[in-house]
Amino acid sequence: MSDETAERPKGKKKTKTKAKAMDRDRDRDRDRDRDSLVERGVMIRAGFYIFGTHVFAGFVWLLFYLGEHVPKYRRRGETATARRPRTGGRRTAFAV
Repeated sequence: MSDETAERPKGKKKTKTKAKAMDRDRDRDRDRDRDSLVERGVMIRAGFYIFGTHVFAGFVWLLFYLGEHVPKYRRRGETATARRPRTGGRRTAFAV
């Protein structure tokens, strides 16, 4: 048995395992890089969604604010304080 092991070249086996280990390390590094890119993309996408939602909500809030402060009845020559007289109650075709 000792003669058989002595004849086998030991250096080649080590280089194969070393190459495999290097390949595994390289694959692990690629996977880590890919995972970090995916995580970064998710964070950027979430940031855009959160920012966009806040911008949209602010725009809707602005529309409500402006709609609340706009005079409802305005004719040519009237000021913002002059209002149309109310008929009181429901509006019908016979209201004066």
